[in-house]
Formats: sequence, structure tokens, C-alpha cells
Amino acid sequence: MMKQKIIIQFIVFILVMAESNAQIFNENTCDSLFLTKKEYEKCKVDAVYETDIINQTNYLISFTTQLLPKYRLIRQGLQYSKKVNTLVEKLRLVYDSVSDKKLLFFDKDMLKYQLSIQPKAYISSVLAFQSFKLYPNIYAILLNDIHIQLNPKTTKAQLKNYTEKVDEIIGSIPEDLYNKVLKITTELATENSLLIKGRVIPIFWGATLESDQMKYDIVNFLIWNK
Repeated sequence: MMKQKIIIQFIVFILVMAESNAQIFNENTCDSLFLTKKEYEKCKVDAVYETDIINQTNYLISFTTQLLPKYRLIRQGLQYSKKVNTLVEKLRLVYDSVSDKKLLFFDKDMLKYQLSIQPKAYISSVLAFQSFKLYPNIYAILLNDIHIQLNPKTTKAQLKNYTEKVDEIIGSIPEDLYNKVLKITTELATENSLLIKGRVIPIFWGATLESDQMKYDIVNFLIWNK
């Protein structure tokens, strides 16, 4: 909870700074004397990320203050077996471990290649990645096969293991509870899509079968740290 408060404060700070005195952002100082030709060109086009920063920030503010409080109360009211709870907690530990590792790597990579050349692109990326901390997305972090090629790499064996853990949770949920959570997560996904539409391009979401997406939405909701 403390980490989430810090993240939200950071997001609000960025938005306030962006809108203060009717000034959006300062222009980059791109000096060709100190930058390579490629770095200079990237520095000059960094302004394209200004709108994205505002959109990402507004989305995360609405998501954390509008959607999450509403669905947190619903999540707290769910009752399920000890077996399901154990499986959910184990997958949450895996999700946290993998996301921490990946996001730390991505942040170091962005600091190295973006911050001094494309500070706006860096801020935009940081905001995009924070969504995985605020609410889990098992497909984006664990199951998207893009991670087989993308450093830090996920092995095919790990991908298979993650898939089995998800399927084990789904297979352990009683039908009545499954239908109840499916209805809840369908509504959440619909409301979230309205916040995202035309404003934000989510990272690593990819395209999934509808049946798989429903399964992922259910597991995301169950492993969400209330």
C-alpha cells in the first residue's frame, strides 16, 4: 500500500508540474557538440511523448482513484477455499518476483539509453510500467511469449510453468464462484477499456483469445493485493 501511495504521488506531481502556469514541458536542450547524430535526432523528437505523458498520467489517476477503490471492496468480500487461496498466493509471489526483476532491468536500460537524451520518453515509459505494480497483468508480465526474446528472457520452460499455475487456479475455482468473478472482471475490463480508449497504448498486452483473456482477467483479480 505504501508503494502504491508513492507511485500515485509521483504521478500527481508530474501532472501538476505539466499543467502549472499553462506550460506543458520545457524543450529539450539538444547540443550536437555533445551528442552523436543519432542521439541528437532522438533528442529533438522527444516532444512527441508530451501528450502521452499527460494521457498516461490521467489514465493512472482515474484508474487508481475511480476503478480500484470500487473493485477493492468487491474483492475484499470474496470468499473461497483454502486451496484456491494457497494457489493464488503462490502465483502472486511469482508475479511479484518476475515483475520486480523485469521492471528493474527495463528501468536500468531506459536510464542508460533514454534519460539524458529522451527524458520525456523515459517518463512515459516509467508511467506505463507502473500500471503493472498498481494492478497485476499476468499475460503482460508472465505469459506473453515476447519475453522469450526480450531481455531479461523468460525460458519456454518457465512460460509453461506459469501457464500451468494459471490453469491450476482456474481449475480449482467452483463453478458458482467462477461465474461470479467472471461477471465482476468483465465489468472491470469494460470500464478500464473506456478509460484507456484513444488515450493509452498498453505495454505487452498483445492479442489473446477471448476465452484466454477472460481466464487471465479472473486470475489478475484474484492475485490482486487488496
